[in-house]
Amino acid sequence: MNNLSSKEELKKEIERKRKLAVFLKRKRLENHLTLEELCKGVCTVSYLSRIENNVVDVGDEYFTLLFKKLDIDYNMLKETKNDLVLDDILKAYLKNDLSLSVNITNEALNTEYYVDLEYELMVLYNNIMYERFQEAKESIIN
Repeated sequence: MNNLSSKEELKKEIERKRKLAVFLKRKRLENHLTLEELCKGVCTVSYLSRIENNVVDVGDEYFTLLFKKLDIDYNMLKETKNDLVLDDILKAYLKNDLSLSVNITNEALNTEYYVDLEYELMVLYNNIMYERFQEAKESIIN
């Protein structure tokens, strides 16, 4: 049993780091930074590339330093980012709890822990839930 538990924990940790690597890359690109600019003083370009492509098992110390260069507090990111935020918004809506859905959306929109696409989807969900279909349509077209 203990072995199974540690295998599951290892899988979760690998998935957590994969998501962090994807998030790091998206935030770097959103900030129009090159690999060279972000890694300067932290690691080599090739190591950052391997981090972003989930080729290496990177330690928290690298994530801390790299996210700091993006003005993101890594410890707060780990505690605050909800990878299921879009699911939570939709579930609240389907339970007819619009206020919860709006609260989840507003809390997420007031943080820096999501990439632009996630923010856009949250706004789109919100527009659809409030039957602001023209605004939803415009957000998709633009």
